[in-house]
Amino acid sequence: DVDADAMIHNGTITGGNSGGGAGGIHIDDDAKVVLNDVHIVGNVSDEDDGGGIAIYDGASLIMNGGSFKNNSIAGSFSTSEHVMFARSYYGGAIYVENTASVVNITDAVFSRNTATNGGAICVASGKVNVVGGSFDENDATSSGGAICVYPSTLELKDVVFNGNEAPYGGAVGNNGATVNVTGSTQFKNNVASYRGGAIDITKSDDVTGRLTMT
Repeated sequence: DVDADAMIHNGTITGGNSGGGAGGIHIDDDAKVVLNDVHIVGNVSDEDDGGGIAIYDGASLIMNGGSFKNNSIAGSFSTSEHVMFARSYYGGAIYVENTASVVNITDAVFSRNTATNGGAICVASGKVNVVGGSFDENDATSSGGAICVYPSTLELKDVVFNGNEAPYGGAVGNNGATVNVTGSTQFKNNVASYRGGAIDITKSDDVTGRLTMT
């Protein structure tokens, strides 16, 4: 048995739209949510973070199976080379904030999610563990086509990253985080227009990103 405040088995969450973050599910204030074989599809956060799910203030998410597809941020994205983004938006599928927040994902598929930073997942702070599953054709207009992570911890085991794209870190943008890659994790056909076709490692708030692969 799993101790949880909310547990969802099977089903699809789709077509959600929020002006305050979390187009699909908002998890806050130490809440614990478990999703088993749930599909988060086509949700939009309107000029805020977490197109599919947003996690704040020590909340936690356990996801077993399921998928995140075509979730996005509706922001001020300019196509002109002379105009900067009015604001950066984080986590097309999942946004995580707060050092006490924890996310555990097993055998989920992330495909065609989009954001400024972290096309699929952005970890502003907290800890995220991903085991199995895949990230396919996710896109960010700045850092981390699949995952963008700031000073926090990201664990990846037996994950496949295929065809993700961003200017910095086609698959993963490591901005001052600790990223541990283990097992049979694969990076295939990921594209960066500036740095790090698979992974870009840089500083954030004077903290240098760390990467281990075993």
